[in-house]
Formats: sequence, structure tokens, C-alpha cells
Amino acid sequence: MTNKKVCVVPCSGMGKVLGSVAREVGFIVAEDLRPDKTFLVCIPSLVAGSEEYANMMKTNPVIVIDGCAERCATKIAVKNGAKISGRFFLPQSIQNYGLKPKDRDDIGAEGENLARKIAEQVAANIDRLLE
Repeated sequence: MTNKKVCVVPCSGMGKVLGSVAREVGFIVAEDLRPDKTFLVCIPSLVAGSEEYANMMKTNPVIVIDGCAERCATKIAVKNGAKISGRFFLPQSIQNYGLKPKDRDDIGAEGENLARKIAEQVAANIDRLLE
């Protein structure tokens, strides 16, 4: 599977602080931790009918990062034919790490720390999926 990439589908929760953290996780993974192994999926483009995103998700492993109980990233990925290989649920991560970002416009140090911790878990999951 070395020629494959893992699709990472982060919540884009406009108006919710954990949506901002989820987006940050996606950027950290795709730009810093595993840029050569990650295909970052933009949910609004996917909803608008992007065939590129839909086709990538049908032929590659998919990791979703849900920012709230709505689980939009998971629902939209599945609706577009993805088979989910990994899922991260940020409300649970807040409980696990005790970090509580408060502002969606500026996630602050706690939000950045939370995003980095989750991104490291996502990166490790990508490595396992592509072994």
C-alpha cells in the first residue's frame, strides 16, 4: 500500500471551538507530520460534489475527526462511499487530556496542545494503515 495515501476528514464545524481544533489537527497531520502520506479532505467541497475527494475516499483508507456529537465528518464520509479506518471524537479527547479550548476564533495554547496530541495519534494511525 505504499502508493496509497490516507484520507483525513476533519470536522469543519463552523461556530464550534472543537471544529477549529479538528481543522488544526488536519493541518498538522497533512502539513507537518505526514505530508507524503495524507490526503486532506475538505468537507464543504465534498458536500458540493467534488469527485476528486469522493474517489479518493472510495479507494484509500479514511480517518475522520469529529468535533461534536453531530459527527458530521463521519456521516459525510460514509455518505460518499468511504470505509472508515479510524475515527477520533474530540469531546472524548477533551476528557482524556483535560484540555479545554474556549474560543473558536483563537483556540489558544490548550487548543493547540490538544490538536498536537490528537494529530500525533492520527499520524500513528496513518503509519499502521500504510504498513
